[in-house]
Amino acid sequence: MITDHDRFKTMDYDQVLCKALHRNVVDTRNIVRKGRTYRLITLGKADEHYGVAEAWPASSSATGN
Repeated sequence: MITDHDRFKTMDYDQVLCKALHRNVVDTRNIVRKGRTYRLITLGKADEHYGVAEAWPASSSATGN
């Protein structure tokens, strides 16, 4: 999802994706609710199961810190 139009906020993704081979939704706007039949991948939002410190460690080989 790369746009946050109201239509996409209220769409029934379970129904839309019921016959899709791959049921992945990538949401870059954080507008899609978790569903029962698809995997939701969000960008720009920390995982609810982890604290911000664990999601973005202060020391990382990727950042050189």
